[in-house]
Amino acid sequence: MEEKENRNFSCLDVISRRLSVKKLGTNFVTCCPFHHEDTPSLTINTQKNFWSCFGCKKGGTAVNFVQYLDNISYGEAYKKLCVEYGYMDAKVLKNSPYYKYYKLNSLICKFFTASLKQTVSGKNCLDYLKQRGIDESIVDEFEIGYAPKQETKDCLVGALTEYGYSFDGMNQVGILNSKKTTLFKNRVVFPIKNEHGEIQGFVGRAIGDDNVRYLNTSDTVIFKKGKSIFNLDKACNEMRSENKVLIVEGVFDVIAAYQAGFKNVVCTLGVSLTKEHLDIIKNYTKNVIVCYDGDSAGVNATIKAYKLCKSNGVKFKCCFLPNRQDPDEFVKSGKDFCEYVNTNTVSIFDYIMSIYQHFKKTPENSILSQTKLFEILIDEPAITQKCYLEKWASIIGINTKMIKKDFLSYTSSMNRKYEKRNELFSLIIKSFLSSKRILLKNLSDINSNFLTKQEKKLLNAIYKHFKKQTVFDYTNFNTETNGIYRTRIEPIINLQDTQEYDIVDLIMEFTNTCLKIRNSSQK
Repeated sequence: MEEKENRNFSCLDVISRRLSVKKLGTNFVTCCPFHHEDTPSLTINTQKNFWSCFGCKKGGTAVNFVQYLDNISYGEAYKKLCVEYGYMDAKVLKNSPYYKYYKLNSLICKFFTASLKQTVSGKNCLDYLKQRGIDESIVDEFEIGYAPKQETKDCLVGALTEYGYSFDGMNQVGILNSKKTTLFKNRVVFPIKNEHGEIQGFVGRAIGDDNVRYLNTSDTVIFKKGKSIFNLDKACNEMRSENKVLIVEGVFDVIAAYQAGFKNVVCTLGVSLTKEHLDIIKNYTKNVIVCYDGDSAGVNATIKAYKLCKSNGVKFKCCFLPNRQDPDEFVKSGKDFCEYVNTNTVSIFDYIMSIYQHFKKTPENSILSQTKLFEILIDEPAITQKCYLEKWASIIGINTKMIKKDFLSYTSSMNRKYEKRNELFSLIIKSFLSSKRILLKNLSDINSNFLTKQEKKLLNAIYKHFKKQTVFDYTNFNTETNGIYRTRIEPIINLQDTQEYDIVDLIMEFTNTCLKIRNSSQK
């Protein structure tokens, strides 16, 4: 491969793959993705192979554009373009500190794909995939493999040992269990790749009687279950060009949707959508469509995903498939999946109401759906609340005034719970400020999952303050934190002395109140 400085990627080609460009004279223009604008200010100079924006003053080469767009280093951007344009080889890979892990995973992947095609049990697995409607071309494209049953010996460990790998080396990519044998046995295996196409880990689906249906590689330096996304390598450019991503529940759903023509589809790996997942997705699009299974778990996961997207500035839509089908089942039914999703994508509010209409219309389901609707409407503007409360009243056949009254009652109840929660948190902080001993002894007893980001930062700031001195000094604390907690701390300092409260009881009551709020949201 040519040296980095000699690989001159075309600005026009790289940018036009990601944005819609228009010719203007001898140059091309487009709206700059690095700041909000309605008229194009980013110009691509084809003669100099350079781009620049008059609005935000950014500019540079094609590599710089990808660097800024994906919020990655120059080296990562260069490597990404090498992969995209087919220039990737071992020389580029070796620049990565994780090269040895990717190399080993690539070797493991080849073992699994060979086991699928060249062994008797592997051919049975291939028949299983065909029965599930997966074309052999898709098997090859996704590099789907088979982990042997290993009734007599551990074939994978033996093969890797012959290649010179130790147990420690194998363990570093999470492929071994506690007994130092292969984690996957008698499973269909799918490689999990990053956006560059490098294999981070694997997910295996049992095809026998194993109680654990899906199994992931153990977390490693290159694979974190809460951060990894299946099919990211194939979907990333599609996500950007279509400006949306479809998130489904499992790997077979991804493959079914992909095979049906919906290329910008991904899934998480046995965990709910996380902020880390969204941070990756936001490099390509800020428009998410969720199409989870139609059972109660899928509904709850959809609502949770909506809240996460809303708090992270991502636009959210969802799709509910008929008869509670998942995408895999829907595609097998012979219907046009792409057309259905594109024409039946709705807001979270309409989704909840459609769920009620698809489930049995019992009083219990009515109350359940109404609670979920109220839960997400509580933070919406008044006009949105009015619109959907009226729509819900029409669906269940109840007077609108009664629904609005129920909503006000729900809102008041939740506000009272939050007021109590915030009051208890303030009393806990007051106790901590009164004594370094109380803080150090009880700080770890507070469940961080019940705290906001600001509350976590405040506790951390107080802890750092007490590391320097034994008594809380308000003036020094303000100096150390640049006064950012002044409005939060002053009312707490002015609270009555908390000696009458037992700190253990306060933390317990705070935890119970937070649990009640969470349970109210999940009912």
